[in-house]
Amino acid sequence: MYGFSLYKLCGLSHMTELLDRLGISIDTHLTRPLLFLGLLILVWIARRLSGYLVRRIIHFVVQAVHLVGRRQINIELELVQALTAPIQLLVTIIGVRIALLVFDLDPVTARFVSGAFSILLAYTFFWALYRLAEIIGVYLVRVAEQATSSFDETVVRFSSQVVRVVIVAFGVVVVAQQLGYDLGGVLAGLGLGGLAVALAAQDSLANLIGYVAIISDSTYKVGDLIQIEEIEGFIEDISLRSTRVRKRDRSLVLLPNQFMANHPITNWSRLRRRQIRMTIGVTYSTTADQMEALLSALRSMLQNHEKVVPDTVMAEFVEFGSSSLDILLIGLVKVVRWEELQALKTDINLRIMRLLVEQGLEIAFPTRTVWIEPAASAPISEANQQPS
Repeated sequence: MYGFSLYKLCGLSHMTELLDRLGISIDTHLTRPLLFLGLLILVWIARRLSGYLVRRIIHFVVQAVHLVGRRQINIELELVQALTAPIQLLVTIIGVRIALLVFDLDPVTARFVSGAFSILLAYTFFWALYRLAEIIGVYLVRVAEQATSSFDETVVRFSSQVVRVVIVAFGVVVVAQQLGYDLGGVLAGLGLGGLAVALAAQDSLANLIGYVAIISDSTYKVGDLIQIEEIEGFIEDISLRSTRVRKRDRSLVLLPNQFMANHPITNWSRLRRRQIRMTIGVTYSTTADQMEALLSALRSMLQNHEKVVPDTVMAEFVEFGSSSLDILLIGLVKVVRWEELQALKTDINLRIMRLLVEQGLEIAFPTRTVWIEPAASAPISEANQQPS
């Protein structure tokens, strides 16, 4: 119930009997401490050796997985870093427990040591399991990031977080049982205080529900370019509480998931094509024939552009503006990223400027012509009349 006793496995009733059969006398006061110290040295050696064995075993397993799955994603270093410490702690715990068998512990102390040993074993097991789940989650995220993968990166992150929460919950339950707590009474107490907890944590609960809504709707994922109200940037991380957005000026914005779930979001990364829309104003000195020639040249330029969808191009003379003859240009382009769109706009604007030069036309700028009506001349006799 309180752990294992190595000497009982050998059919012995006491550690003293085991030492007697081995011909080791522990009658002196120094024998037991020296033997305990020697066992601790062996534990230290076993701990160092276990680290080496973990590295070799993980290397063998990772290589075997790569040969079978043909994946180029290597997580060997992460696995070694994650599992070496728990395995070494496990070896240390077992070694110290064996070393303590040298001493004749009284029943109370023996029960305490056995209980502490069981708790440490449970902690080590769930710690290793948690870190293993974390590394597997990292591996699956890397797989999901590949263009050929069928995994959804956001779903993978969510599943990894859920698994780790479940592991922590089970670990707490097991440790609580080892400590002798009545979980039924604890759960009953939580039921009585549930209302107060719900009222105090309603914002956190709302953020959690928002997180589930984001995941289920697949609204966005890490790396997407989104816009919500006046905030535009790239998704860096989606956690249970908030979403991290990196703006173009490199500033970081933390947005609660409740806010994200309750506001309209434009996901620019989901676009297959973007639309360009611009207005050109030419001077009023432009003739009808010149306007027709310019419209034809603009349509031809856009339709022959390698990044513009030809059948979506429109170039029309739409309005007599206050100081210009306005031409509306609309078309879908084959770029999605914001940076590429700005570069394409620059290229199109430069081509338009060259067309205007070729056509002998000019861009209009806001002007206003003011006509001053001359005042009617007053009769000279009245103008020269002096008041009396």
